[in-house]
This record gives sequence, structure tokens and C-alpha cells, in this order.
Amino acid sequence: MPFQFKQFEVADEQSSMRVGTDAVLLGAWADVENAHTILDIGTGCGIIALMLAQRNADGIVTAIDKDIDSINQAQINFANSAWSKHLQALHINFIEFHKNHPKKFDLIVSNPPFFSQSLKPECATRSTARHNDSLPFDILAIGVSQLLNPQGKSAFILPVSESSLFKEKMQQAGLYCNRQTWVSHTSKHKPVRLLMEFSFNDKVLQENYLTIRDEEQQFTNNYRKLTQDFHPFF
Repeated sequence: MPFQFKQFEVADEQSSMRVGTDAVLLGAWADVENAHTILDIGTGCGIIALMLAQRNADGIVTAIDKDIDSINQAQINFANSAWSKHLQALHINFIEFHKNHPKKFDLIVSNPPFFSQSLKPECATRSTARHNDSLPFDILAIGVSQLLNPQGKSAFILPVSESSLFKEKMQQAGLYCNRQTWVSHTSKHKPVRLLMEFSFNDKVLQENYLTIRDEEQQFTNNYRKLTQDFHPFF
């Protein structure tokens, strides 16, 4: 069954990356102001691209993925949305894309593969989606720096454990973390995810914290406020 959001639905049964909290967080958190051209790297079923299209109806979103089943799924989801003319899904890996794409983007987003040292799942597509062998952080950082407009922004979500290395690689590519949000499941848990925004400007870091559920396992007001335009039950 497709996931039903307020203004669109997402089928994900064929995608290497299913609908999940990480994608919803990034799609709601990324800054779309003045973003006329947007790139979604590793789009999976296309949920982040759809969320960004809803938030910025004047923007053009290019979504890429190396997995053909994911792209086929994303194309169907895009075609069934109200923003089909503003969305395109391309079957291409990021390395090839950034070497051959002449235009730059105002906003680049990704929920990138992150496991660099761990046992891999048996499913090959799941492994590719979650392990960074095919897209190491340094290659991703260099590609983003080449594709981003001088005044553009890039936004990512990663496990806290992987975030320091990622920020290091991004800074080596000339991109600085200007905004970040630490994400915890509940107030009793340490942050497990970090939302990060980068630009070419080395300015004071803005940071805050987001807790998803309260002690009664209900969604917190801050999480509801962030995602209220998407969740049908908010």
C-alpha cells in the first residue's frame, strides 16, 4: 500500500530505499528558499523530491539514483503527483552525473549511504543504498562542491557516528556546515541523527535539537510543527 501524505502518495515496494523518518525529516528541514533548481542524490522512491516540490512549487527538482527499480518507482510517484512537470527522475550514478552535468543547483539534498565499516545485508540493492562503497564521502563532497551554485546550499542527514567524518570531507571540498539539528528518538535517548546544511560561506554555526517523541511515545510539538504539512494525522 502506498504511503499517504497530505498532498501526495508514495509507493516504495520496488525501491532500494523505503519511506522512513530520515527522509521525512530531511524533506521537511531543508531550506528551499530561493531554490529554483534542486538536486536529490539517491532519490530512492522519490519521497524527498516530492516533499521539496510541494514546499517550492516554482522549483525544478532533478532526482537521480543508480538503481533502476528505484528510478522506475520514483517516476511513477512523480507522474501521480501535482508537480509532475517540476520533477524528473534520472537513472544515473552520481559520479557520472557530476562529471557530465554542466548546470549548477541552488539546493542539493541527500540521505546518503553511510555504513563504511559494518556487515552488509544480504539484499544487494539494500546494501548499495546503505553502504558508502559506491559513493564515498570524499567523492560525494567533491561532486556537491562542483554542482552547487556559489550562493547555494546543500542539506544531508546522517547518523551522528558518521557526521564528523562527513563534515571533514565537506570542508576539504570547500563547504562549511552553517546549520545543524541533532535528532533524538525521545528525551531519554542521545541524538542518533544529524541534519546538516552546508554552503561555501564559513559563518557561525547555528544548531538546535529535535526530539521526535515524548515520554508517552506521542509525537512532540516540535516534530509536529516541522512535518505538519505532510503527515495526514497532524
